[in-house]
Amino acid sequence: MLKRFLGSIIFVLPLIISAQGIKFENNLGWEQLKQKAKAENKYIFIDAYASWCIPCKKMENEVFQVKQVGDYINTHFISVRMQMDTSKNDDENIKAMYDEAHALQQQYNIIAFPTYLFFSPEGNIVHRYSGAMQDSLFLKLTANALNPEKQYYSLLDAYKKGQKDYSKLSYLANISVRIGEDSLANRIALDYLHNYINKLPEKELLLKKHLDFVTSFSSILSSNDKPFQLFYKEGKKIDDILGKQGMSKFIVLDIITKEEIQPRIWPNKKAIAIAPNWDVLTSILSKKYNSYYTDLAVLDAQLKWFKQKKDRQQEIKYTVRMYETYGLDTAGIGWALINNTLDALFFKYCNDKDTLNKAIGWMEMILKAHPDDWHDIDTYANLLYKVGRKEEAINWERKALQMEIEAAKKDSRDPNPEYQETLDKMKKGIPTWVSN
Repeated sequence: MLKRFLGSIIFVLPLIISAQGIKFENNLGWEQLKQKAKAENKYIFIDAYASWCIPCKKMENEVFQVKQVGDYINTHFISVRMQMDTSKNDDENIKAMYDEAHALQQQYNIIAFPTYLFFSPEGNIVHRYSGAMQDSLFLKLTANALNPEKQYYSLLDAYKKGQKDYSKLSYLANISVRIGEDSLANRIALDYLHNYINKLPEKELLLKKHLDFVTSFSSILSSNDKPFQLFYKEGKKIDDILGKQGMSKFIVLDIITKEEIQPRIWPNKKAIAIAPNWDVLTSILSKKYNSYYTDLAVLDAQLKWFKQKKDRQQEIKYTVRMYETYGLDTAGIGWALINNTLDALFFKYCNDKDTLNKAIGWMEMILKAHPDDWHDIDTYANLLYKVGRKEEAINWERKALQMEIEAAKKDSRDPNPEYQETLDKMKKGIPTWVSN
């Protein structure tokens, strides 16, 4: 009896799991899907995925099997999964759909996975989205696919016909970006910016939903746009509203660089042959902008110029000036970028002890905030070693090595041999940096 009972579980359990989640149809071609959808008065949902796609697997295993998701989708949609690539492990059902999958990919220019396509019962595409998400967001997406006020292709068709509802253009532009239609997204965003955002009173423009749109499409902004002036004059207030410190500075600097510096130093994206006259550039910018942004923009240009020319000493000089004048930008991944700069530039190419000690001080600030990052510890140890603090360097490098070994065990991989090699060189008194 026990063996027979266990056997029944083995066969019944997959059916229970399937019933809890989305019911995907097999062996139905496009015409058959449309016939079934019309007969049941349901929309069609197609999950376009690739066999190698990790986010696709995440959706398959963590979202599509959720009972609430299955209940909603199965009630309103006929669903099918279509594999866009081919692999040696494909079963007969997948192989039978190769031609239709390829045609679907070509027709709708599917380049990101997973991509979700939604069709009316008559087989007309109405909505689209891409990327992995939580089950609650996926349910919201599928509800939008049933709502003509939220259907991407319905809104896009109305927009192209000149029926411009500016309350929907931000939504339309953001979905266009999400599905890889960047050129279209920028055209819609420019329309929204020039004919709606720029006309808002300042109080309304400060609403987070409008600031989110502007930051998402900051590449289309110019200094003539109303949001730019707001970012320029009220940067701290905007950063507080967005909860993103440094965002205003980033956008303002980017626009100044794009409009004033690139045409003079990198026309047609190619650097001029003769070194820029930095004093003249500073004078030009000072006529339009305050000293803070003038100096920041010029200093940023100097850093980029000397980095492109591979003039390491000048790059080090202006990096020091940037950090000392404007502080360490450790927001987001900023701390990791600083670590990379100190490792790849200062440690390898700087021989000035005072400058190296400044770098050590900056690394100590980073380690205080991120004490468990062995990459930072390795950089710190190497800087200590280069200024002659050998014993301290060995202790820190030994710590980095042990953390790397533990991380490798956890990730089921071999440890990076560079940590042991660096530690051995330190013990022998051999330089761990490149020769200048």
